[in-house]
Amino acid sequence: MTRLHYTNNRHWDAGHLLILLALTCLCFWPLTFGIFSAKNDNITQFLPIRFHVSEALRNGNLPLWSPYIYTGYPIHGDTQGGAWNPVVWMLSVFRRYDVTILHFEILICIFMAGCGMYRLLGIHNISKNLKLPGAAAYIMCGFVTDVAGSNLPFLWAAAYTPFVFAYYYELLQRPSLKNAVKPAIALCLLLSSAYPSFFIITAYILAAAFIVVIARKLLQKNKQALKPIVFYNGLMAVFFAGIGCLVILSYLHVIPFYERGNGVELVQIFDNSFHPSCSTSFILPSVAFKNPDSFVTDLISRNAYFNILVLMFLLSYLWIKKTALLNFIFAGILFFFLFSLGDHTPIRALCYHLLPLMDTFRHPSNARLFLIIGSIAAGMWIINAIIHETLPRYLRISSYIFLAGLAAAMGLALKDLHIFSLFRELAASGSDMRIALKHFLDSLTLHDVLFINGLIQAITILAFLLLWNMKNLHKSRLAALLIANSFLMAQLTIPYTLVSKVSPNTINSLLKNYPNGYPDPGNQSIQFNSTSVLKNFDIIGISGFYNKKISLTDVVFTPTFMKPIERVLADSILRNLVYTNPYAFFAGEISENRLRQATNGIITRDSDLLSIKQPSQGSFELLQLSNNRFEFKLRSEGHSVFCLQQLFLPGWHAEMDGKPVNLYHVNEAYMALEVPAGEHIVRMYYQPDSIIIGSIVSLLSIIAVLFIFLKPTSRR
Repeated sequence: MTRLHYTNNRHWDAGHLLILLALTCLCFWPLTFGIFSAKNDNITQFLPIRFHVSEALRNGNLPLWSPYIYTGYPIHGDTQGGAWNPVVWMLSVFRRYDVTILHFEILICIFMAGCGMYRLLGIHNISKNLKLPGAAAYIMCGFVTDVAGSNLPFLWAAAYTPFVFAYYYELLQRPSLKNAVKPAIALCLLLSSAYPSFFIITAYILAAAFIVVIARKLLQKNKQALKPIVFYNGLMAVFFAGIGCLVILSYLHVIPFYERGNGVELVQIFDNSFHPSCSTSFILPSVAFKNPDSFVTDLISRNAYFNILVLMFLLSYLWIKKTALLNFIFAGILFFFLFSLGDHTPIRALCYHLLPLMDTFRHPSNARLFLIIGSIAAGMWIINAIIHETLPRYLRISSYIFLAGLAAAMGLALKDLHIFSLFRELAASGSDMRIALKHFLDSLTLHDVLFINGLIQAITILAFLLLWNMKNLHKSRLAALLIANSFLMAQLTIPYTLVSKVSPNTINSLLKNYPNGYPDPGNQSIQFNSTSVLKNFDIIGISGFYNKKISLTDVVFTPTFMKPIERVLADSILRNLVYTNPYAFFAGEISENRLRQATNGIITRDSDLLSIKQPSQGSFELLQLSNNRFEFKLRSEGHSVFCLQQLFLPGWHAEMDGKPVNLYHVNEAYMALEVPAGEHIVRMYYQPDSIIIGSIVSLLSIIAVLFIFLKPTSRR
């Protein structure tokens, strides 16, 4: 049996990072050169939130609230919106978010994913000439090419998760203060940027690794080694809680009001499972996009490809000398494959019932990210171990089996090929080449993609065997072959998942027409403002998120839709009250039993407001507006009630003439305050106490981290 052995190289290689950056830009060329736009959730959900985050930052405010999204939205508590994503903050310095900036974020994220895998592969010090193709295989793997164009929170999980694993492994191996801080930082970045399920699963993986290490130390009767491991793991948890305090408290503040804040039902957790037919993507990635059996899985969740040569070496695990780390990784690979299949196996349901927080998310197919990370890491370590040997018999046999299977698949595909006629149509096309190329790729049949995929994979394996048999397979040549295969297979899949038919210039030209800053939203009714919120819907989603008018729509395009707004839209009386009034008004009627429907009426259960039988009228002037604050000059004829149609959550405060006053809950979701006769300056602002506490704790923790890393290390 072959035993894993490792070279001694721990350093980053600047040349390799430049190559990795170049591969990122070339592989995802439609985004790099602005030929096609990203699509789906990236445009309809995450671009508008980032638009408002950048708007707040560029106006010198914390991105806590947006007054324009669904009559008020706590963007700081949106777990996928990017309000606390440091890359979003940095990009916002240059200009307000648009599709071009969004594309930059995607490319940065992919490059960071490659850096993370490069770092993870280095924990066992494999040859740097193998770390590069491993990192390249990762940035061009099926998960990344699937989600890059459509779901940034999924993509950010791919960026930070390898860093978490690399740094945590080093903490377990060499417990120290700095090694405790590094995984804490990586976990904070994962929490602040990625879809929450990835953080939850990653935390369970770390817990499992911790338990395994503790158990091994106990079995080895090495109790002396337990103390530093336990102590520095506890310190890691403390640093994570400190650095991430602002993010954690922001999420906890808003989660109770999420539409999905209480978790999901058992039947919902199987939504978007990795259908067994998608398993063909391990070898033939494009086939899953044309195979009707795979259509039950979302388009961005069908591909688990990570390189056919890495897969072949990975299967060599059955014959090589095992290590504890490899055994742990392979157990994880098997577990997450079964988990990703959803209701096709009992694993996902068992996790739902037995493990805390596993009842809070859907998309079992996302578990393939952990499968891919483990597969690339283990596969590249195995390559490093056996690359200098004569081609092992088991690897030769598996290569022949792969070739036979590919030949059979291509033989079946030959019966019904249309690719040659489609090529002729493409060559003769006189229309926009961008549109013609998209049409060509969409028109390929299952047999076409089966033949193309099979041909490329067969050539790759034959080249591998030829080079090895000629004893000419140096690490650099194998690296080139691995990178070439990953690049070609990625090019066959990204047309289906990465881009839309819309040009980035089209979207940017629309966004440029919307005002900067926080202009007066006008005093038209919510209904009037909402009449055009779906204009250009097919291009940018809900335009009401951008036009700086306070509006409301039934169309839900935020992953964290608020329960109070949902209740308003479901109640015809409340809905009418909200729509017929402007964003701010003086109440003409106050009721508890809903018997009348005055145009400017409010419904409330607060006895203080109900005691005002005939509220006086008044007028108001908007003096100042920011994302977190409204300031008005009010003129009231008598005892009156002033209403602001912004979602009333804990954290809203009001001051009248510089003194705090009470806010009342009205119309199920909104707020109001009592106004005595006369002229008054009223300031209503959103500033949860948890934000102040979290900011202080996180800032102090970051200062402590900087001190730890900048403090000179004493040497004996």
